[in-house]
Amino acid sequence: MNELHFPWLECAIGVPLVGSILIRRFKNPEIARLVCIAITAVSFVMTLGAWIDFSIHSTAPAAQATSGQLSSGMQWHSGDTVGPHLLTIDNLNAPLLPLTSLLQLLVAWTTLRSKLKQFPFSLFLFRSTVLLAAFSCRDPWAVISLIALAMIPPWMELRERQQPTRIYTLYMGTCVLLMFVGQYLVTSMPDHSPGELAGTILLVLAVLIRTGMFPFQTWLPDLFQRATFGTALMFVAPMPGVYLATRLLLPTAPDWILRTVALISVFTAIYAAGLALVQKETRRFYAYLFLSQSSLV
Repeated sequence: MNELHFPWLECAIGVPLVGSILIRRFKNPEIARLVCIAITAVSFVMTLGAWIDFSIHSTAPAAQATSGQLSSGMQWHSGDTVGPHLLTIDNLNAPLLPLTSLLQLLVAWTTLRSKLKQFPFSLFLFRSTVLLAAFSCRDPWAVISLIALAMIPPWMELRERQQPTRIYTLYMGTCVLLMFVGQYLVTSMPDHSPGELAGTILLVLAVLIRTGMFPFQTWLPDLFQRATFGTALMFVAPMPGVYLATRLLLPTAPDWILRTVALISVFTAIYAAGLALVQKETRRFYAYLFLSQSSLV
């Protein structure tokens, strides 16, 4: 197995992290916006390079689901910069990384000048780093930890904007608790034991909360109404909850659990689409629209 000749992933993740620190120096919001656009553009180029490099060197068949498990085809370890084999590119996340970076670039590019003073560029870049790192991991504990870390910047923004955080804290705190307890039970209990099944069910509940599936959708329109639109959009648009489900549930969950999640997802997609049609407030409309689309995915 070859390694990537250039540390594309490390650069893609490190550039916005460094940018989140440096951008605090710029007091002019217009300059901060331009710097943020440049940083996200560089990160996008790095993720695109990683995808191209992976596509060139990979000779394995495409990812496919076999017997309820995810086969990711050829995997490329990005080196030991942040730990041995922590960052990995495979057929699942290779296209997801540039897509996430592109969304971040578009959010920074299209932020209205009238909203620049309210937009937290530093937190935005920090969360970009965490998201890209999470999408670059296959280890369940690393994915869980990074997804949990990505929940902090929106909370900090709500606090800075002096907006209520009770609903967001309740749902995301419960999600984090269920993820860690569920994964502990799955990894520590014997295979096919009641303890492992209980852990899988807890992971399912965590995924349902994080993706805003019915009946855990209350936090999503609340976040869209109280946070900046770019923050709310990037919290749901790359669909980290779907990635979480793919990494944690698909390889080990019994078929009946996967079918149950599918049924809940279809119902949520229809339910959210119906709510989107009757909304009179723009942000709530977008919240239910994105919820419907992510439910279909």
